[in-house]
Amino acid sequence: MRWHAEKRVDDDTLRHPADGDAWKDFNKEYDWFARDPRNVRLGLATDGFNPFGIMSSTYSIWPVIVMPYNLPPWKCMTDPFMMMSLLIPGRNSPGKDIDVYLRPLIDELKDLWENGVWTYDAYKNEHFQMHAAILWTINDFPAYGDLSGWSTKGFFDVMVHLVVHLPREVMLGGPVHYRWMYPIERFLGKLKTYTRNKARPEGCIAEAYISTECLTFCSMYLSGIETKFNREDRNDGTKKYELLSDQEFEMMQWYILTNCDEVEPYMEKHKMEIQLQSPLSVEERHRAQFPLWFKNYVTNQGSKGLSREILSLAYGPDIQAQKYTGCIVKRVRFHTKARDEHLSSQNSGVTVEGNHEEDQINFYDDDFEIYDSNMEMQISENISLHRNDIAANVIDCDIVDNMNILVNSDQESEDGGEGDEIESDEYDTDIELAL
Repeated sequence: MRWHAEKRVDDDTLRHPADGDAWKDFNKEYDWFARDPRNVRLGLATDGFNPFGIMSSTYSIWPVIVMPYNLPPWKCMTDPFMMMSLLIPGRNSPGKDIDVYLRPLIDELKDLWENGVWTYDAYKNEHFQMHAAILWTINDFPAYGDLSGWSTKGFFDVMVHLVVHLPREVMLGGPVHYRWMYPIERFLGKLKTYTRNKARPEGCIAEAYISTECLTFCSMYLSGIETKFNREDRNDGTKKYELLSDQEFEMMQWYILTNCDEVEPYMEKHKMEIQLQSPLSVEERHRAQFPLWFKNYVTNQGSKGLSREILSLAYGPDIQAQKYTGCIVKRVRFHTKARDEHLSSQNSGVTVEGNHEEDQINFYDDDFEIYDSNMEMQISENISLHRNDIAANVIDCDIVDNMNILVNSDQESEDGGEGDEIESDEYDTDIELAL
């Protein structure tokens, strides 16, 4: 809950609501609230949905959802941190009478703002008076009219209205995805699946939600047991095995070697050796000869004193790799273009800043493939491709810069991790995607 104050990078880049002007102005206006970063900033959202999934039915249930913004970006607006504080029963929409149902919640929020609640901080092993504030509400226009009491009927073209105000809204509130309805709609879809008894939809949803809340709470504080909150992200989508071509194998091996700090001393040693032989075309000879030289050098040394990583890197990737239709890089999920072609939304584009002849160039790609290339050793501890449990996820891209120049590129992400800085001397060489 203190991430926004203690771990957020404050460099005038909009990444989080805390980077927006509204958050900063709020801190200046209510400095007593801002002095303790554990005080909670909240968003409130509500919308109606049909729990039965029958288009001919007009039954409408309205959950009121509260979500905290103190959390880091990868936790904000996600299911485990959305709290259904209120469930307005159907059969009809509450309309302008929604304030009657909201009265208990408003009273509690006012009490949290004015008086706070005595709370235990397990991290610091101390108690403190926690206060809370609502920053904004999230809703569509019909719900906006009900919450505000204003009429939205006959409103002028909403798309023109959005174009006029969205840039200012981003400056005030930070990135727009912290205030749009998509996560809320997904959460409502989850609540919809809780309906088992059509005679008592509200009871089904309330009972299932409370059970899920209890399991979520327990899972966050269990140690030594794998839960969905502590297990590492994994590649998703369809997986199949594919033999790499000679060119793919060479590019993948070279990229992995040049982006591992453990290999750098060996690269420097090899460069010095070939420079002594001849000062001509050192880089080209280095790239062509180093993988085999590295393997022979490590083999001749034996395994004594060498780490498992060095041994695995020296023997190179397996010629057979796992191919995925999606992967996670820095907690962001990417899909291949082939998968996106069958979906209504697109999530396959990548933009990269690259260096070419001392110029900064932006590259873009929306057609790439994802490989899980595993390092092999003399001793195979695992069948299939997971030898020695050392793997590198590589994204093979065709990159196009803003001048429409085609570039072939690879990106490594170890165990779903992050890539490295971009350096490229020619357009037909590898470019590393810094994601």
